[in-house]
Amino acid sequence: MADPEEVEVSDDDKLIDEAHHNFALCEDWESYSRDLYVEDQKFGHADPDNQYAWPNQLLTDRLLQQRPTLTINKVRIHCLQIINDAKQNKAGIKVNPTSNEATYEAAEVFEDVIRHIEYRSRAPQAYDKAMENAVFGGYGACRVVSDYIAPDSFDQELLIRGIPDPLTVYIDPNAKEADKSDMDFAFVFDDMSREKFNRLHPEFKDEIASSQLGADFTTYSGWITADTVRVAEYWYRKHDRKTLVSVVNPETGERVSRFKDDVQPSVLKALRANPDADFRERETDAVTVKCVKIAGDKIIDRYDWPGQYIPIMPMVGEETVIDGQMDRKGHVRYLKDPQRIYNMETSAEVEFGALQTKTPYVAAAESIEGYEEFYRLANVQNLAYLPFKAFDDEGRPLQPPRREDPPRASEAYLRNMQNAEQEMMMASGQYQAQMGENENAKSGKAIAERQRQGDNATYHFIDNQAIMIRQIGRVLIDVIPKFYDTKRLLRIRGEDGIMKNILIDPAAQQAVQQQNDIAARETNIVFNPNVGIYSVEADIGPNYATKRQEAWNAIVQILAQDKQLAPIIGDLLFINGDFPGADEIAKRLRRMVPQQALNDGPPPQDQAMQQQIQQLTQMVQQLGEQLKNKDAETNIKAFDAETKRLVAIGNAGPIVTPEQAQPLIAQNVAQMVQGGMPEAFGAHPAPPQQPQPQQGGLPNGKTIDQGAQKTPEARVRRSGSELSGE
Repeated sequence: MADPEEVEVSDDDKLIDEAHHNFALCEDWESYSRDLYVEDQKFGHADPDNQYAWPNQLLTDRLLQQRPTLTINKVRIHCLQIINDAKQNKAGIKVNPTSNEATYEAAEVFEDVIRHIEYRSRAPQAYDKAMENAVFGGYGACRVVSDYIAPDSFDQELLIRGIPDPLTVYIDPNAKEADKSDMDFAFVFDDMSREKFNRLHPEFKDEIASSQLGADFTTYSGWITADTVRVAEYWYRKHDRKTLVSVVNPETGERVSRFKDDVQPSVLKALRANPDADFRERETDAVTVKCVKIAGDKIIDRYDWPGQYIPIMPMVGEETVIDGQMDRKGHVRYLKDPQRIYNMETSAEVEFGALQTKTPYVAAAESIEGYEEFYRLANVQNLAYLPFKAFDDEGRPLQPPRREDPPRASEAYLRNMQNAEQEMMMASGQYQAQMGENENAKSGKAIAERQRQGDNATYHFIDNQAIMIRQIGRVLIDVIPKFYDTKRLLRIRGEDGIMKNILIDPAAQQAVQQQNDIAARETNIVFNPNVGIYSVEADIGPNYATKRQEAWNAIVQILAQDKQLAPIIGDLLFINGDFPGADEIAKRLRRMVPQQALNDGPPPQDQAMQQQIQQLTQMVQQLGEQLKNKDAETNIKAFDAETKRLVAIGNAGPIVTPEQAQPLIAQNVAQMVQGGMPEAFGAHPAPPQQPQPQQGGLPNGKTIDQGAQKTPEARVRRSGSELSGE
């Protein structure tokens, strides 16, 4: 028999021992906060049937004494104010480019891909559940998973999933970041019944011990019992020290970094010898993420995650560590005592009223003798009169029956109820204006200040949800290039309603190439997620449906004030319409929008032509001051007429395009710069050559003389002789 000390322990056994040990650390670290999580969840969801808001011993005593135990749950409304505000103002994932190869256009495409993942995953429901758990119990969580896009496909897609019960998640106690992105291990576990485990994993049915595991070792306690088997995903990060080398790409000027092990030694030698390469190297921490699925004391599955972060994202309400004890709390914890006071005082007030007499009349027996039936029915019927005897048998007067005062409420109980309600608002920071109740603040500014005060008091929940969603974005940006590693087409509707056909091509040279089809309101994009480096933010604001409604209302108000803007912005109105046919109306109206409204000013060709026309007009004015004789005036008129014709050409639009008019303008300006009148503008030729008439006439009926083919110098001398009066 081999010596026990010489028995070799397998790597799997070491990994299982490590997982059990880390699980025990998490249990010890979170035990206090988890017990209170359950109590807070129960208290926040208390109702008259479950009676969670009453302490157990007090509830038992009052029930035995048959005393009222009422539950008027005001805590839930305070919590729903935060939860529903978060639903209306969800944080959106914002992607920013952070390297030269990354572009803003590519960042927008990344956002579209992430939005597609959120849509496919129904991610808002996961975000809402995490927020609800964090507000009521102080702790929620989401995760990113991968799955095949279809049963007959090998392509995988990323999905965002919620974790309904965050108590099935453990996070590395040594994680210090607010988003826990630096965690080195985490668990997602389920204590399954043996019947369920055998049904889901029949191949391991006989490999799991039938007796309790960990009877003598607290580290293993709870993993296997007579009735349950703990099945846990154990996520862990493996750290390796590697050498990172870096050089400057001479073509782009960017620095390129690779692990030394991935570069051939001959290449490294050449780079070190080349001073222009700016070679650098340093030690770095290379992180890989792995996951094993453990059932009791057996590994039943394992896989690698291609990113650098464990894809589990917790959301914490408030987390404190006091005297070595960690505690997480939500909004309920601070409202427990005021709610208990309110329930107690309400129950006492009801009990006080119930114990008071209901007899409305006090009378002497002689005064109602013979009329007892009238007084017996006085409590149940509205009698027209109540008779009584005014005198006794001896003629002495009798006192008439006297009505007793009705039961009165206890001022002490009512005052205590008001105090409890006020204390609840002080503890939560949510006052009547925010809860939709009337208060002394009557002006709009005063009410707004109260609402802002309440929002500030609870804003940390909104911010913590944004922190969680931001980490989800970082995880997605990190692994999208790994999972979307083959060509595939995504058809996505952008926030603006325009359909985008995104072809993910890992072999594309650029990060993004885009073509817009304005008429069809579609965009065709080729996207390579491997090009460039990006960072992630989380923007908080109204969701896009709310933004569309606000845009619709704003444009409607603008058109109501100025109906002449309808042809210019009418398509923008129906782009934000939320009814069948709105997109088709927007397409048709967009075809009617003036071209100058669609561009940033007139086209460059039109601008150049207008400048040239202005120059010609200035030249005409200068010549008009210099030319005195009749022939010169005639030429100027012809020149002016031609200039006006060019202006008409420029304004003609579809009749003559700027491209067609520009050569003529350029020729005329060139001739003007060289000196003399352009031949096309009626300059007189020198004899003896005969003029060549041009088609068309001047306004005064004269033909435009083409002139002799003289040199620029001759034309200058001829113009000079005319100016001198020769």
